[in-house]
Amino acid sequence: MSYLRVPHSLLMLLTLLVSSCGWQLRGDYQPPADTTVLMLQSQASSNINQRIEQALQRHGWLLVNNREDAQAVLEIQSFVINRRTLTINSAGQIAEYQLEAELQGRLVTAAAAAYSIELSTQSWFDNDVTRVTATALEEDAVRERLTARMIELLIFRLQHIRSEN
Repeated sequence: MSYLRVPHSLLMLLTLLVSSCGWQLRGDYQPPADTTVLMLQSQASSNINQRIEQALQRHGWLLVNNREDAQAVLEIQSFVINRRTLTINSAGQIAEYQLEAELQGRLVTAAAAAYSIELSTQSWFDNDVTRVTATALEEDAVRERLTARMIELLIFRLQHIRSEN
């Protein structure tokens, strides 16, 4: 009978340990009350804009098309992914690339408060000159991950603005 209590005790101990350190599940974000109704103005590509809109809606923001109906305006001034060479091999060929994603914008509330948003994240990948197609596919996958991460960072930043108010 005491052997049956050991797994339950370990589970309770693990739960207590995890909850005491402040660990939380990520992904459950509520929009700030004063920016729940949002208008998106963006200079990014239509694909990026669509993904940002989907993420905002998934996390509880209501998107509108005109400024008069919005509690705040999210302005995306730029969203770029730049590639640069990191290392060169002994044959003088590029061995590794770095991709850096950058987003610049601001959130302007109906009360005329403006919050600057400047985000960046980076990743790198190997350039195998003998597998050109595989390297191109890997670069596409890294770009996709960087885009998803940048949109996630944007949601985090918008959530943080609530705690600043």
